[in-house]
Amino acid sequence: MPLPEPAPPGQRKTLLITAVGSGVGRTVLQSLQGRRERLRVVGLNSRADAPENFQCDAAWQVPETAQREQHRRRLWEILEAEQPDLVVPGRDEDIGVLAALAEERPDWVPRLLVGSTAAARVVSHKMCSADFAQARGLPFAPTVSTDAPDAHDAAWRLQRQHGFPLIAKPAQGNGSRGVRVLLAPDQLQRQIGRPGLVLQPMIDAPAQLQPDLADGVPFFWGVPEHRLFALRGWVSKDGAVHAGCTYVMTMVMGRFERMTRVGDAGLAALGMRYGWALASAGWRGPFHLQCKRAPNGEQVPIEINGRLGGGTAGRRFLGYDEVAEVFNHWLGGEFVPRDALAAPAGAVVISRADDCGLPAGALAQLEATGCWQA
Repeated sequence: MPLPEPAPPGQRKTLLITAVGSGVGRTVLQSLQGRRERLRVVGLNSRADAPENFQCDAAWQVPETAQREQHRRRLWEILEAEQPDLVVPGRDEDIGVLAALAEERPDWVPRLLVGSTAAARVVSHKMCSADFAQARGLPFAPTVSTDAPDAHDAAWRLQRQHGFPLIAKPAQGNGSRGVRVLLAPDQLQRQIGRPGLVLQPMIDAPAQLQPDLADGVPFFWGVPEHRLFALRGWVSKDGAVHAGCTYVMTMVMGRFERMTRVGDAGLAALGMRYGWALASAGWRGPFHLQCKRAPNGEQVPIEINGRLGGGTAGRRFLGYDEVAEVFNHWLGGEFVPRDALAAPAGAVVISRADDCGLPAGALAQLEATGCWQA
């Protein structure tokens, strides 16, 4: 892909990140460190005390997305005031909000890092992802919705075909929140009765699926995940598909702790098939395919996502500067200087947490007025 034209000297663009306090917002800000000379970064967040607010050039407090009308009205006020050149969704919920905005106001489409409302549903709802894949002949983990009329029969059929363990997870959600590993019939029966879930086989399940209680109940414990494969890619404004990198993650409590780049041609090809299918359905922007390796060696997709991910900054060290590629394409010039990094298969990234302080009086100002400027 040809590099974007250099940005005109002195010209700056406004980048707006919704839910800037999310993992996505955090990693985008981290990825932009030292590369913001030609950007003005504006963050939105429902929480005034999120430290990422004050790493922006300006921050606005907004109602939670659950308060739909209030959130929509406030979002429009901010967009009209800031006139951002690019709006980046920070959470799955924001994908649908921005896609609906684009449908309502087509003149905003070139500025929003999302696709059509139908495509937004595919990348935000796990049952829609499964149905999308099946309709297009793409591989996907067998998936059952607890909201389906035949949920009881379908769930037990899934168990008979694949056995335990099974996974129950929210149809809309991320970060492993609300996910349960089902090991016994009574556990499956209880989950079938709960709305808003999907059930899947637990492919390549780790050996330890419950804590050792011999010495008491562990204060913290999580199901280990050392072999979660993924592909990052993106769909350009004109519908062209660009593959990023393939890698394997170690996850702890739903967050990545280690990423290793892998040269998996089969996974890359599968990701491109998904990318073209998403593009034809109207998706524009990043996409993320998560997979587990089946016993026969094949990669089986378990989730599709349509936003930048929590490991975006880390993938720069794997040789994939996703933020520069995507943002420069949408902004129409090289507003984010590209890294000259190149990383072979086997390159490793380790996650870490950092402390930060807030500017004096900044939190009080944001809480009192709903807006803070650096």
